[in-house]
Amino acid sequence: MTWKAWVLSGCGARGPYQAGVMCSLCLAEPNPDLLVGCSAGALNCAGAAYLGPPNVARLWSTIKSRSDVFANRFDAWNAEFWLGKYDASPLRKIIEKVIDGEPRIPFKVLFSDLVDMKPRIADSTQVSVEFMRKAVEASASLPGIVPPVSNRFVDGGIFHVAPLKFAIDSAPEEGGDITVILGSNLNPTYGPWSPSFVTDVLMRALVGITDQIMRNDIETCLDYNLVKGKKLIRLRIIQPPADWAMDTLAFNPDEMQNAYTLGLSWKSTQKEEWLT
Repeated sequence: MTWKAWVLSGCGARGPYQAGVMCSLCLAEPNPDLLVGCSAGALNCAGAAYLGPPNVARLWSTIKSRSDVFANRFDAWNAEFWLGKYDASPLRKIIEKVIDGEPRIPFKVLFSDLVDMKPRIADSTQVSVEFMRKAVEASASLPGIVPPVSNRFVDGGIFHVAPLKFAIDSAPEEGGDITVILGSNLNPTYGPWSPSFVTDVLMRALVGITDQIMRNDIETCLDYNLVKGKKLIRLRIIQPPADWAMDTLAFNPDEMQNAYTLGLSWKSTQKEEWLT
C-alpha cells in the first residue's frame, strides 16, 4: 500500500477550511500514515491525530471570538505583557483537551527557535504528550501577538508556512503520496486596503510575507522532487479559491462555519490534480 501524508499549512482562523477538506478526504480514502503541520495547521494535525479527521471541526465549534483563542492582556506589570499583547492560555486549554494519550495517527509539528534561529520539529512518536502540547502552542504563537513559549519558541511559519519538506524527509525510500492542504491560495487576489494605524501596515506586510514563504515552500519542494535519484513523491495541492476573503485573525463563528463548508466542497472549486 502506498505511503501517504497530509501537510497542513498555517492559516489562523481559516483553520476550519482544512478541517472541512480533511473530512471530505477521509470519506473517500484511508487515513494518512503521517500528519505534518504548523501554526493553525499544527492544531488541526493534533485534532486529526486524536479525534480523527472527520471530527476536527469540533475543535473550532467552541471558538466564538478571538478571546476564546487569544485573551486580551492588560497587566503592564506582567513581564509577558511586553512580549505579546494577548494571553495564549485559552489556546493552551484547547490543546490540553485534545492532546491526551496516544494519537491514532502519528503527527509532526513545526515551530521556530528564536535563540538559534532554526526550525524545530516535534514528532509524536518520539516525545512526550507534554512536549507535543508545548510544540503545538509554540507553533501557533504569533510573534508580537502572544509571548514566545519558554521565551524562545514561536510560530513555525517563520521558516515554513507549508512544511512540505518535512513530509518528504519522512517518506520511505520508495516515496509516496503527499497532500498539502493550504489555508490560502498560492496566487491570491488581494482586496482593497485602507490603513489607519501602524498595525494595519504590519499585518498587511505579514500576509504578503507569509504567502511568499508558502509559495517558496511549494516551489522548492517541487524542484527537489525533480532531482534524479530522489524519492518519487506524488503531490496533490488543495487550496481555497484565489478570491476568498477572510481575516486570518477574525475567529468569527459564521465565517469559520463558511470556511468549513468551503473545505468540504473543495472539489467543486478546483480540479483534483497529482503532480510528480
